[in-house]
Amino acid sequence: MANAFSGRITEGDINFDSNSYISNSDNWHTKSGSISYGNTISMGANSRCEVSKTIQKVKVNYLKLKIKLSADDTSLTTDNFHAVTGMYEVTVEDSDGNTKKLNYHFYPKYIFEDDYQNDYTIVQLGSNVFLKGVKVELINKESVQVKILETGLYVSRVIDDEYVQEQIETEVMSNEEIKDYIDSLIGEYGCYIRLLSTPEELSTVQEGELCRCAWIS
Repeated sequence: MANAFSGRITEGDINFDSNSYISNSDNWHTKSGSISYGNTISMGANSRCEVSKTIQKVKVNYLKLKIKLSADDTSLTTDNFHAVTGMYEVTVEDSDGNTKKLNYHFYPKYIFEDDYQNDYTIVQLGSNVFLKGVKVELINKESVQVKILETGLYVSRVIDDEYVQEQIETEVMSNEEIKDYIDSLIGEYGCYIRLLSTPEELSTVQEGELCRCAWIS
């Protein structure tokens, strides 16, 4: 599955939280067909299920959407048609306070396929977007049962002055605690420096934000 972000950013440049907002153990709801839940979600032929999560407003720039797919019938293939789909309705708020819903689709490959590479895709939201909620729907259009071994939704947080200040005010930290906290953020998320492809992108850089310019050697 191709990652839905452009430019010269690579996956190695993006730091995701280790905790997922979604898992197989969530309270999934069956919309149609026969489905059993647990560590593995076993979806019968022509079945659907969904889960919704409200998320405490967090500024993010990338999402990692994960579905690990398998089946007892190892003759299944996605070479010509993707019968299993993950549909994601992501609720976000922009810097002006406007709320909108973004829709993404992820078509996982079976882990036993020869060209299987990974069980996730990455989508780009932007640098001034707050994540507020998500609804995930799993769809199985195969004529046999499939197994969802793992689901996940991981975020890459925007660590800027506003975020750090909010955390400091929430925790009511001393100066020494503030220093330790900032050091821990750098250690956890790394130092992310955006690469700009054209001079026109300079207008998107926030005050105090570090960036790299591809046209400057």
